[in-house]
Amino acid sequence: MVRQKFFKQGNIKPLYGKIADYVKQEKEEKAQEFLTICPKCGAIEKKKRWFWDPEVKESKRKEVTYRLCPGDEAIENQWIEGDILLKNKIVTLVPEQIESLMRNIEEAERHVDPRNRIALIKKNKSFWKVYTTSVYLAERIGRELEKTYVSHVTYKFSKGEKRISVVWEEKA
Repeated sequence: MVRQKFFKQGNIKPLYGKIADYVKQEKEEKAQEFLTICPKCGAIEKKKRWFWDPEVKESKRKEVTYRLCPGDEAIENQWIEGDILLKNKIVTLVPEQIESLMRNIEEAERHVDPRNRIALIKKNKSFWKVYTTSVYLAERIGRELEKTYVSHVTYKFSKGEKRISVVWEEKA
């Protein structure tokens, strides 16, 4: 391995010629040889980014390691960043449609970022409380509910914390 040289002021000396090509080649060869998979949902980590890829060939990798993805880790440790309060009459009239809408949004957003998950849905006779593991998912569900049903949504971001409270209620 070639050691990097420094000027007296502490600045790095640039590498030129064959040595520079060798250093670049050496950096490229240090690719990760492990395939990291989430045991719960099957998400895959590559270059510190989690995603879903059905066409991943495990046989190309030397070893497979298992680690929880950020979404499953957040659910397991109950790291809640968003909560949605559904206090609208529509919840009692068509609960299956509303839950289906929320699950479809979660599924779409989960493929963008595995962190976007619905952690828990607490159902009551007159209202529901939905907890999400990301601020973005809570905000997106609120926007879709407002767009789909005639209603009013308010968003309240917490100061200092990365947290959102969404309230979905009837239009006044």
